[in-house]
Amino acid sequence: MNQQIKNYAYVTLLSTDHYYEGVIVLFESLKRTQPKYQNFIVVINEKISDSVKYKLIKKGYQLIEKESIDASNYVKNNNFQYWINTFDKLNVFELVEFEKIIYLDSDLYINKNIDELFELPNMSAVISGKGYVKEWEEMNSGVIVIEPKHGLTEKMIQILKNEKFDKNIGDQDIINRYFDWKNKNLAISEIYNMYYNFVDYYVKYLNYNLEDFKIIHFIGQQKPWMMSEDEIQSYRVSTMRDEKNSELYYFNKYIDILNEIRDK
Repeated sequence: MNQQIKNYAYVTLLSTDHYYEGVIVLFESLKRTQPKYQNFIVVINEKISDSVKYKLIKKGYQLIEKESIDASNYVKNNNFQYWINTFDKLNVFELVEFEKIIYLDSDLYINKNIDELFELPNMSAVISGKGYVKEWEEMNSGVIVIEPKHGLTEKMIQILKNEKFDKNIGDQDIINRYFDWKNKNLAISEIYNMYYNFVDYYVKYLNYNLEDFKIIHFIGQQKPWMMSEDEIQSYRVSTMRDEKNSELYYFNKYIDILNEIRDK
């Protein structure tokens, strides 16, 4: 394995044990695309239990522990308290042991090989949902091409502490502001970060084919692995009733992998 391949990595974040199954489905779906780059990194914090650490290591993932970033004073809307843990994402910008990383949120499903993302410029990302909501201009931080660098995390934390925001904020607000992202022409195709509940719209009205999408993003507070069997069936029935068959297609693919890993 040459030096270039050795220094490239796929990276995700695990800030709480509750997202463990999301990490497993993410990397299992990624593995099935036969990626050229085989470094699978999970950035954790001090709150992750020993049992979860053991399970991740047993599956062959490399763990890198970073101190959790406390953002409790900045996420004040109770509807978005689950965003508090996502500020740990700022830690991935200093994984300088790697030349380049593809950061992937733990609530993604990888549908096709995405190795080509490593060829894109630093901070390439998607304006997710742009085809549905035309006025959206900022990156979604669920998928980012990153060239890590010393000092970036602290600089972004200072933005969180010192600058004013006119709304409830998340990690991507900090990232967008630090990199002045929307003025850098770094937007890439939405196929690399497609919101699962927008899939049907893109297929029916924007001439996408169902298999065009390479990465599906299960946004929202309730994730597929958090749903009970009754909730899964209720979701399937309601989606079919609305004829959102494209949305259900990826949900079912996700649940199939989820059930497989639970059976092992």
